[in-house]
Amino acid sequence: MRNLSAGKRLAVASYAAPHEGKIFGTIEIDATEALRYLESRPGVSMTHLVVRAAALSVRDKVPDLNRMVRRGQLYERPTIDIFVSVALRRGREVAGFKIERVDTKSVDEIAQEIKDTALGMRRGDQAGVVRTQKVLEAVPAPLLRPLLQVLRFLVMDLGVSLTPLGLPDDPFGSMLVTEIGSFGLQVGYPALLPLSNASCIVAIGRVTDKAVVRDGQVVARPILPLSATFDHRVAGAYEAGALVRAAQELLEHPERLDA
Repeated sequence: MRNLSAGKRLAVASYAAPHEGKIFGTIEIDATEALRYLESRPGVSMTHLVVRAAALSVRDKVPDLNRMVRRGQLYERPTIDIFVSVALRRGREVAGFKIERVDTKSVDEIAQEIKDTALGMRRGDQAGVVRTQKVLEAVPAPLLRPLLQVLRFLVMDLGVSLTPLGLPDDPFGSMLVTEIGSFGLQVGYPALLPLSNASCIVAIGRVTDKAVVRDGQVVARPILPLSATFDHRVAGAYEAGALVRAAQELLEHPERLDA
């Protein structure tokens, strides 16, 4: 583990799980080139671009976001993994899954993996998801919260592996990405799941035309709003800003996502 600054040590020691220390932020990105890029890539969506851009931004610009809090200290994750949420039952239910080593996968590979896994979840043939749902349904409501707290303590705080019981290590990965635009939302700040131990969650809003100034002229441009909630124990203003700037650069020049 790297040497921590006094401010970072204070943040880790002061904040409890993410229900206390959070940073919120929104950025509006000119989606002109991203939409043009998507026209030439059947089967690829804005979500796939954002997932790829986030992974590359963490790897190349702000690797400190690929850390987790464990036993009051910050530890580096060995890989960059991103948890993606998908809508089930016509949007009435949301579930998700982790994509591992996202920074090593192309946009097309990410799109195919999300499509295949989401289809399997909707069909109910994802064994891990089905098993988890059955366990949650079987636990009495008064016991569910204590159970989740125990699981979080064992898996995330102590690093105990419960894979033999069907619970993967670090099940949510480095960050979470959720698409809220299909629900008609432009901006939203999803709550950080205490069980996840992820550094942030990114919400992809609905693209809408807005008036912007370009070369001194007011013109209409398609604008993509991205909102994020950061765990302040891991991310400060510097890390949040670095992630936003790097992701914006990639999404406004999407051909760089293929590099």
